[in-house]
Amino acid sequence: MEQTNSSRSRNRLGARDILAVSFVYVLSLLFVAGFPHPVAGFPLDDSWIHQVVARNLAQDGTLGFIPGVRSSGSSSLLWSLLLAAKWKFLPGMNPVVYSGLLSGFLFIVIGCGLLAMARKDGLPETSCWIWALTPALSGNFIWLGMLGMEHVLFVALSVAGVYLWFQTSLRSAVACSLCLGALSMTRPEGMVLTVLMVLVWKKTQRGRRDLAMVIGVVAVCVLVTFTANFVTSHSWLPTTYAGRKLLYFGTEKIPLLFRIAFPYDLAKSILRPWFPLQQHILYPLKAIVVALEAIGVIGLFRGRRLRTSVLCLWSFVHIAIYAVMLPSGSHGGRYQPLYLALNFPLMFLGVEAIFRRLSLYFDSLRTRKVLQATAMVAALIFGGYSLRMWREVTKDGIAVIESTHARMGKLLIDSLPREDKVAAFDIGRMGYLYGGDLIDLGGLTDSSFLPYLREHRMISYLEDRKISYFVWPVWPSNRDDYPLKPQILVMTPEITKNLVTIASFCSPVHEYKISFGATMMAAPCQTLYRLNDLH
Repeated sequence: MEQTNSSRSRNRLGARDILAVSFVYVLSLLFVAGFPHPVAGFPLDDSWIHQVVARNLAQDGTLGFIPGVRSSGSSSLLWSLLLAAKWKFLPGMNPVVYSGLLSGFLFIVIGCGLLAMARKDGLPETSCWIWALTPALSGNFIWLGMLGMEHVLFVALSVAGVYLWFQTSLRSAVACSLCLGALSMTRPEGMVLTVLMVLVWKKTQRGRRDLAMVIGVVAVCVLVTFTANFVTSHSWLPTTYAGRKLLYFGTEKIPLLFRIAFPYDLAKSILRPWFPLQQHILYPLKAIVVALEAIGVIGLFRGRRLRTSVLCLWSFVHIAIYAVMLPSGSHGGRYQPLYLALNFPLMFLGVEAIFRRLSLYFDSLRTRKVLQATAMVAALIFGGYSLRMWREVTKDGIAVIESTHARMGKLLIDSLPREDKVAAFDIGRMGYLYGGDLIDLGGLTDSSFLPYLREHRMISYLEDRKISYFVWPVWPSNRDDYPLKPQILVMTPEITKNLVTIASFCSPVHEYKISFGATMMAAPCQTLYRLNDLH
C-alpha cells in the first residue's frame, strides 16, 4: 500500500503542491515588482517595442512597428499574438499589469512542471522541492517576468514539452505537439528542442504515430513563423537578428573569439550584479558556482533522471545555439532564460549532494538533519539576497527608462509638428507614447539602415528619407564613471557638424549604474537633434 501511495503521488500533483508552488512564485514576482509599492513600467526599452507591435496588430491587423506597415520588430510571433489579445479585448488594462499576470501564470506552470518531472524521475522529495522552487529564489530569473517579453513563456513551454514527451497517452502526445509547436513560434531556436526529442525518442514509450504527430505539428508552426518573418521583413529570421549582431559586435560577421568565450562571458555577466564594486571576486565565485552546477548535473545523469537530464541537455544546447548564432547574454542574460531557470536548482542540488555525502560520515540522525537544514538555509539566504538585489535592479531600470525615454517621448508629442518625420535609435518607450510613427534607427524593424550605421553615414540616411529630427543615445563625456559607448554608436565630427541639439534627458547617476551593471541596458541620456540643412 505504501508503494502504491508513493506511485500515485508521483503521477499527479496534489492541491497542496500546486498551492505551495503558486505561493512561492507569486510572492517572489510581487517582491521583485516592488510590492507593496510597485511601479507600472518595464525595466528595458525593448519591452515597449513588443507592446507597439501588438497594439498595431490588434488595431489594424498589421504585424509591424509602424501602423499599417509590415516590419516585424518582434522576435516572437506567439508572444505578439498573446499581447495583441489584450489590446483587442482588454484595451483599457495597463499593459504592465497584463504582462505581469501572464508571467505569474507561466511561473506557476514552470514550478508545477518542474515538480512533476522531478517526482516522475524518482528524485528524493527534498530534491524535488529544490528543483521546483529554487528558480523562484533566483532574482535574475524572476526579473524576466518583469520584462513583458517572451522569455518566461519559452521556459514554460520547454518544461511542459519535455515532461509531456515522456508520458505515454495519446492526449499527452497531442499536448506535447502543441507545446513544441508553440515553442517554435515563441523563439525561432525553439524548433531545435523537437530535434532533441526525436533523438531521445527510443528512450520513451512513444510509437511512430506520436513521433509523426510531433514532427508534423512543429513543421507547420515553423513554416508559419518563417512565412511571417518573410512577409513582414523579407527575411526568414527576425529583423532584430541583424541589428543585434551589429550592435553587440560592431560587425554583422561575428568573430570566432566571441563564440569561444561565450559560455565564460555568460557566467560572468550573470554573476556581475552580485559584486558590482568588487569584480575580482567574480573569478573564484564563478568557479564555485560552476563546480556546484556540475555536481548537480552529474547527479542527475548518473541517477538516470531522464526528464530532468533532458531539460538540462536542452539548456546546454540552447547555449550552444547562441554561441554560434548570437554569442551575447544581452540584457541580464535574457537570451538564456532556461539557464537562468536551472541555475539555482542545479547549484543547490550540488550543495545537497555534498551535504548528503558528508552525512555518511556521521551516525547521528540529528547531525544529518542539521546538515540538511543547513543546505536549505543556504538556499534561502542566497535566494533572499538575489531577490532583493534584482528588486533594486527592476526599480532602477524602470526609473532610467521613465526619466529618459518616457520624458523624450512626451517632448516629441508636445513640441514637434506631427508632419515632420522623427526617428530614434531606442524606439520602444518613445514609440509607445508617440504612436508608433517613430522611424527606427537601430535596425530592429528596418535592416536597410544598418549599412549607414556601420559606415557612419547617418546623415545620408536621414536626408534621403527627409527626416527632420532624431533621438540618439548619449554618454556624457564629462564623467568617467559611465561605461564606454559602443563604438558603432559614436557620431563622427562629420555628423555632429550638421546637427543642432534641441533637448537632452539623462537618468540619475546612481540608478543608472545599478541597472547598467546588472543588465547592460540603454544609454544614460537621450538627446533630440535637428538637422541643420532641413530647417
